[in-house]
Amino acid sequence: MVGARGGGGEKAVELDPSASDGYVALGLAYRGKGYLRKELELWQRRARLDPAEATARIRAGWILWFTGRPDEALSWLHSAAAQRPTDRWVYFFLGNANLALGDYDEAERMYRKPLELYQDHSSAHAGLIWSLLAAGRYDEARSRLRLFQASALDGDRYFVKVADIEYFLGEHESALLHGRRGVAEEPEERYWPRGFLASTIIGALLWPAHYAEAEEQLQRSERFDRERLEGGDEGYMPHIDLAAVEAIRGEARAACGSLRAAIAAGWRYGSLAARDRLFENLHTDDEFLSLVAG
Repeated sequence: MVGARGGGGEKAVELDPSASDGYVALGLAYRGKGYLRKELELWQRRARLDPAEATARIRAGWILWFTGRPDEALSWLHSAAAQRPTDRWVYFFLGNANLALGDYDEAERMYRKPLELYQDHSSAHAGLIWSLLAAGRYDEARSRLRLFQASALDGDRYFVKVADIEYFLGEHESALLHGRRGVAEEPEERYWPRGFLASTIIGALLWPAHYAEAEEQLQRSERFDRERLEGGDEGYMPHIDLAAVEAIRGEARAACGSLRAAIAAGWRYGSLAARDRLFENLHTDDEFLSLVAG
């Protein structure tokens, strides 16, 4: 069951397949539950009914990228970009798809495009930083990070984004500060394409010197991840965050199992994980190295 909200959307679409409001309501309900296959089918159906409907193509492209089919996502997203060239999100999703495919130059180009129109677009800034980091351009990534640290930009999940990047780059004091603010203000928020909770980042920063608080934060993350999975979330984010929690604790086999599940659900960022401090305890583990290389 999707719930009352989803049930109403399903009824509206059934009664009038051309009713755009019904698709939006139903799509939001599926998205909230993480029912990605149902949402993909919904938007693909909508796109067949109305080929000029850019929203349907953006949503279908987003889900294809997010579920490990970035090559398929590109055609949906490029056609949506042609229909809606000033959209705030379509180029960000194209950046994510190219980052997953390992085309870091094209990912950078896509992330930069929305910033020409929306200079406060924190998701595009974060994506751009990750494309630079993936390409090994650390000095440029640090320069872009300074923009984050100077401004909250659009505020959309800002604290977990900046804490994640700071921790990756070894700026621990600032990462802890921003991570704590992220937990206080948005305890269950994560962001694309990374998927890590602020509490997971805090747990990593505190482990093992401040074990009790670190474990409290990791338990918070684990509880939320397992609730999402038990509720039917089909995305990779609960799996990859759980893998990080287990890696921080030194539970190598469990972490690799969760990482394997994340890959099966669509996670495609092994190059970054091989350098990620969240997985530092696994960086010499043969199974981990095999998974992130694949």
